[in-house]
Order: sequence, then structure tokens, then C-alpha cells
Amino acid sequence: MFAEASWCVECKRMAPLAEAVAAAHPDVVFERVDVSAGDSTAADLRVMATPTLIGFAGGAEVGRVTGRRAVSYTHLTLPTIPRWCRSRGGGGD
Repeated sequence: MFAEASWCVECKRMAPLAEAVAAAHPDVVFERVDVSAGDSTAADLRVMATPTLIGFAGGAEVGRVTGRRAVSYTHLTLPTIPRWCRSRGGGGD
């Protein structure tokens, strides 16, 4: 899951790479959540900063990278999310 906000500059910089990784891994479900839209999903998942990348497998969180660290390591982090999910037996649900 890619938690972003409409006003977040770093999120806008990450979005194209997130979309490219999602396209390269059709077996993994990638969701985008706009935390500024008022949806409770971000609050339910305790998203405290944007951008936040969260990997899930079997309904459980298997990895998370938040804020500037997510931006700094985008080229390393995004490609590993499908592996986080697969290594725990899920398809990234």
C-alpha cells in the first residue's frame, strides 16, 4: 500500500516509480490511499507520515517504510515489497 497525500511533494516524486513497480509485478496487489481524503484506512493502519509504503501478506503487515526514508530508498524499497509479500506466502493483499 502506498499512503500518500495530495499536498505531499515527496509522494508526487515517488508515485511514478510506485506505479512502475506495480506494473512490473502484476501478481502483487498495489493500493494507493490518499490520507488527505478523510478515509479511515490510513488511521486504521496507523499511518503517521507520508509517504508510507506498507507490504501485506495474508492480511498481515510484513514491512513498512515511512517518510523521508521511503523517498531516499525508493529505488531499493519498492522493488522489495513484492518479495516481502511473496516470502510470507501472500500475493500482497
